[in-house]
Amino acid sequence: MEKLGIPTATVCSDEFYSLGKAEAQCLGVPGLPIAVVPHPVAKLLPDEVAGLARDVVDEIYRLWHEDADHLREEFIEKQPLAKQQMRYTSLFEGNYTAPNAPERMNGPDDLDGVNRLFYSRGWTDGLPIIPPTPARYEKMLSGTNLDVNQLLSLIEPRQGKATVGKVAINAVMSGCLPEHLPVLVAVANALGNSDLNLKALNTTT
Repeated sequence: MEKLGIPTATVCSDEFYSLGKAEAQCLGVPGLPIAVVPHPVAKLLPDEVAGLARDVVDEIYRLWHEDADHLREEFIEKQPLAKQQMRYTSLFEGNYTAPNAPERMNGPDDLDGVNRLFYSRGWTDGLPIIPPTPARYEKMLSGTNLDVNQLLSLIEPRQGKATVGKVAINAVMSGCLPEHLPVLVAVANALGNSDLNLKALNTTT
């Protein structure tokens, strides 16, 4: 509706504001006006829901009536309030599609150093990985005849592009063998099936 010039007011809890901004950007409306309410909402009693609605109604009214260009600029710049100290700073802060991300990076030579680097960047949850070196990547690709740039699916909710090459990189990091790659390709294809409804699975609490 925003793309058609019809004012909207998306309402989400503060816990999901970052996700809301990311999805809006993926859908081509990076300045989508979002009214934020406190999290959680699901367990509120009716009187509490009514109070929450009263608290946010003025903001919703503003989003419906204020100049659209001004709102777009405001919400492009607006950032979520961090509830806790982040343990890393993203290389591509504020840019979820990361168009300028390098295809390769130089990292430590030792396994411990690579794992510390990936964890400090927020790329892993702390579980160990196998460094996806060019040699390991090429060996993994021996498990398929598909083009590395072939798109298998868009991974919800941020519409990440699951190409054969990206799947191969993740397969290396997970410790898979080349003969496992066809199975992972099939899984990546399945994740894009609308019957699975991956967005609901990945965004629910």
